[in-house]
Amino acid sequence: MQNEFSLHDIWRLKNSTLQSFTWGCSSPFIFCRLDYWLISDKLHDLVTKVDIIPSIKTDHSAIFLELEEIESTGRGADFWKLNTSLLTNVNYKHMITNSLPTWLEAGKDIHDPRLLWDWIKFNITSNSFIFSKQIASI
Repeated sequence: MQNEFSLHDIWRLKNSTLQSFTWGCSSPFIFCRLDYWLISDKLHDLVTKVDIIPSIKTDHSAIFLELEEIESTGRGADFWKLNTSLLTNVNYKHMITNSLPTWLEAGKDIHDPRLLWDWIKFNITSNSFIFSKQIASI
């Protein structure tokens, strides 16, 4: 699973030569590193500090992870609602009707009917948005 999702043990990456443990037992005297914090490649550069620290009332230690602050890029697009006047536009109706077979073909590997319905709604929304922008620019 680690390879499939490109996940890596961030503590080991940041502390390649350090030996530390997340679990211990005093009798017999055993220490192991049983706990991991797996993180994707995309987040690796955002990690500023990672450490193993003692925990209260458990024989496992905690893994402390600190990420750098991510700057806000501002607000994204607002909620979009379908302008129902499009439903009277003949070109819009033709666009939806003609595109539906293409969307169904693209979603032929989606076996869950709920996911297929979401796929169709996604295509209707994105194409309606584009169509609305085109009409507005005329």
